[in-house]
Amino acid sequence: MNKKTSSMLSAVALIAVIALAAFAYPRLTKRAGQNQPTGPAHNPAEQMEESGDVQLTVTDATGAKITLASKKGKVLILNFWATWCPPCRRELPAFNKLADEYKDKVEFMMIGLTDGARETVDKVKKFVADNKYTFPLYFDTEKQASSAFGIRGIPVTVAIGANGKVLSKKVGAMNEDELSSMIKSATESN
Repeated sequence: MNKKTSSMLSAVALIAVIALAAFAYPRLTKRAGQNQPTGPAHNPAEQMEESGDVQLTVTDATGAKITLASKKGKVLILNFWATWCPPCRRELPAFNKLADEYKDKVEFMMIGLTDGARETVDKVKKFVADNKYTFPLYFDTEKQASSAFGIRGIPVTVAIGANGKVLSKKVGAMNEDELSSMIKSATESN
């Protein structure tokens, strides 16, 4: 086999692999999505609305366990973030400002994703203190909250109505105007 023939065979094989991937990928991802759990049992806010009790627990800055069900009756803004996440750090000043501005209407739950290695409770507390943030701080040390809300990347912000229903979910960093709009929409729907 000469060099030219070998190169052509390699090119044809590469094209075949790319074509197969392009054909198979949409079908495989669709099939994988069909196996994903759905419904109230996997949506804590819907579960809270239906049963009044959600087995979703985070810890607050003092280490006390807090359930999402204990917050029913309040408009909530949950934000999932970490100190090592640049987009998270960029949006925190807006969250801090609006958490103070709307503290009588909305309860903010700034949930640090703490795995105990890359991100620790002490590291998050120090970061918050160093930046003089005053928003309410919570920790997802057992990955229960992030799993329940299907968090795959951060930052993620979730608005929950006083009735416990998820009103909106935004993946990616938010600026002050976007966050303010989310808050207004959440408070007006209640």
